[in-house]
Formats: sequence, C-alpha cells, structure tokens
Amino acid sequence: MLPKNDILQAIALHDCDLALVIDCASGHYQLCHASQAFSILPESGDYTTALLSAHEQIIYPEDRQHFLNVMELPSLQKALAASTRSTCRVLFRRKAADAGFVRGEARFFYRTEERQEIVLSYHDVHFNDPVSLYTTPEISIFDPRSSLPLDIRKMYTSLTVLDVRSRRICSTPHYTSILNCQSYEEQIQWFAENLVVPEEREQFLRFFELDHLLATVRASHGFCSTHYTFVVGEQCHNFILCIYQMAFPGQEGREYLVGYSLDITHLQQTEMHTRKLLEQSSLDTLTGITNRQAAERDIARHLLMQAEDEQSLLLVLDVDNFKFFNDHYGHQTGDAVLVFMARTLKSTFRKDDIVCRWGGDEFLVLLKNVRSVDSVSNRLRRLCTTTAGFTLKDIPLPVTLSIGGALAKGARCNLQDLFRAADSALYAVKRGGRNGFVCADGSSVHRFCGPAIPDRARGDRQSETALDADRQRVIADA
Repeated sequence: MLPKNDILQAIALHDCDLALVIDCASGHYQLCHASQAFSILPESGDYTTALLSAHEQIIYPEDRQHFLNVMELPSLQKALAASTRSTCRVLFRRKAADAGFVRGEARFFYRTEERQEIVLSYHDVHFNDPVSLYTTPEISIFDPRSSLPLDIRKMYTSLTVLDVRSRRICSTPHYTSILNCQSYEEQIQWFAENLVVPEEREQFLRFFELDHLLATVRASHGFCSTHYTFVVGEQCHNFILCIYQMAFPGQEGREYLVGYSLDITHLQQTEMHTRKLLEQSSLDTLTGITNRQAAERDIARHLLMQAEDEQSLLLVLDVDNFKFFNDHYGHQTGDAVLVFMARTLKSTFRKDDIVCRWGGDEFLVLLKNVRSVDSVSNRLRRLCTTTAGFTLKDIPLPVTLSIGGALAKGARCNLQDLFRAADSALYAVKRGGRNGFVCADGSSVHRFCGPAIPDRARGDRQSETALDADRQRVIADA
C-alpha cells in the first residue's frame, strides 16, 4: 500500500491546478503544486504579490475585481470565520498563450485547528459548467457567458466552431469535446438563402467560401471580420461577423475556426444620430455652412498637416454696407443676403475647401493646395460678378465684397497669424473704397476691383425715390 502522503499528493496532482499554504501571520505562501497555468508563481513568496500576478495574467478581465475581493488574505480569514471551508469561482486561462478561459474554483480552509495556516487550491471545474468556452474581450465582443449553439434570434450571444479538417460546423458543450453538427457548406448556404438580404448574398458566399476564408484569416494573423445585413423577423439588421483561429486542449494538430456575430444595428443608429448631432453643432444655424468653432478646428488641423511644398490661401470676405440692407429693407432681407452669400461661396469653391461664416456679415474661406494667387483671382472675379447680380423678389440688390487674402506656405503657419494678415489686407480694400480684393504673398501685392454697380447699390444711395419704392415692395412682400 502506498504511504498516506503519497496518496494525498497523487489526489492533489490529479484534482487541482494549484495548491499552496499561506502563513496567516507573515502573509507568505509556500507552493505545493502548480499546473502550467500557474507556473508564473514562484515556489514561495508574498501572497499578495502572487495574487496580483495571477489576477493580471490568468484571470478573466471581468472577474478580476471579484477575484481580488474574495481572495485577499483578510477576506479568506473572514470567510473561514463563518465556515470551515469556502470557495470562489472565476474564469481562468489554462495556458498563457490560450485565447480561451475555463471555469475554475478556488477552495480554501485552515490547515489545522490552530488557524495559523490556510490551504488554498484551485480546480478546473469546466466539465460541470453548462458553458465551458469563454474568450477574451480583446478577441470577442459577444457576451462571454452566452449559451450555445447558434441562434439567429440572439446572434449577439452566439458562437460556432468549424473543424477545418472535416469541414463541419461544431458546437462546444464542453471545452475538450467537439461534437459535429452539419457541413460548413450547408450552413453557409442556409445563411445566404434565409438570412442575408438578396443584394449581399453573392458577396457573402464568396467571402465564406472556405479556402478564401482560411486565406483571409491566415493573412490577417488569425483574425478577420466582416459585416452583412440579415433579415430578422420583418426587419433588416446589421451584423458584424468575426472569425479567428483557435486550438483546443486535447485536439492538438487540428485547426479550428471560431466564429461569432453581433447585432450592431442599434450601435449604428446611435452612431448616425451622434454624427448628425456633431454635424449640426458644426454648422451655422442661419446659413447651414460651417460655423466659426468648427472652421477654426479644421483649418488648424490642415495647417498642421500641410506639406512643406504646399500652400493654402486664407480669404476673409466682408459684405460691403451690410447695415444698409438691415436698416432699409429689414432684417429678413439681411438674412437673405447672408444665406445667398453662403450658397454662392459653396458653389464657387471646391468641395475640399473650408467655407464658413466667421460672424455677422463676415465669411472665411481656406483654399487648400493653391498653385498661385493669380489662379484664385479669376475665381474671385466670378464670385463678385455673381453677388453683384443678387435680386430679392425681382428687386436688384447688388452685393459687393471686400476680400482680404493671406498665403500659408508649408507647415510653419498658424491660424492667428494668417487671419491677422488676411484681415489687414481686407481693411486695405475698405480704405480703397471697398468692392475688391487684396492679397500680400510676401513678394508682391495682388489686387483687383469688383464690377461697377449703380448708385442705388452703394452705401451712399443717391436715388432716394427709387430706394423708397424698392423698400416698400420688399417690406410689403415679406
């Protein structure tokens, strides 16, 4: 007959992954046995230090705080004061390289009646666990405590496993037991015909053709994802499908693909709503173009990223005699002028250029990657011609502009200095009688005058009789 100690040691080695003894007075432990999962622990040392090491490297992230709360030495002593033995169940990693976690149970009791030492053991209990396969949050974004097998009504809590060798879809009721269900091709075909929206079926079948899928996963270092639209009930839902390679204990030499899915419809709706709110917060409420706050952010970002061999042109545009429109035709007419200006600026400049209402009747435009000021001058002449032709309710209300420009060369420019230079150029136009453009690029001054307009369109307004007639018509139709 084997000695009693040998029998107890054999039972311990077979039954547990970890066994150690903790000295309550000193807080030190002595390791009796440790499986590969707990090989990170020294044979002896400070128990709290070892606890933190296991917590960070072995324990499932969502269980870590619970693990620390229960397993710290004062908590063990408190639990054993109420009972002769106690337990703590958490998920742990069997091997350091494993992506999966299994259910484990820590058991602890006093070694002797003197209560000077605590015996702590850790046992793999996944065979008694209804769900034995768990994955790390870094790899999986579905509920790690979900039930199997795949259920399209709860796809966000679903998991399937493919045995590549047999080309069969598998479920995993136990961590080391792989049960065949049906062929991979049959499952994918069923998905395509019954769940995927018709316009995406061909692409779905191409992506999940097994050889293509394997090549994609391997080329992506063992993980890939895609998204499709599934019909669930009478509604279309957007799903993200994730596939990664995984090895199972006891199944060495065989390759498995683990797939899971998540219904992201609500997330996408929330994202769209958030994006819409962000866009609205970036727009001027009257004109619908970018507001000053958003423009400052976008321009600063562009100037920071601008290459050394590129240059941008900042324009500051001011509506001449804007107060006249408000005073003589009413604020509704002034608003109509601003809306017209915003629409005209957006149609005049490129889509990538930044066009904003800076404040009041002042607008700002950043033209990206311009070749020269002369190339922009022609566009500004067309802009001034368009604004001079503004009419409201068939009444001509020519709008003239004072425009100042400043060049930003390379990546050494900031918005404050650039705006100051453009604003100075704008006031040079004002001093010269308005209705024109001035830009100093450091070596020369570019300027032109806008199109001539009748006296009735100028701020000094010579024809009061005609002016009164126009005013009465605009106000009457407002």
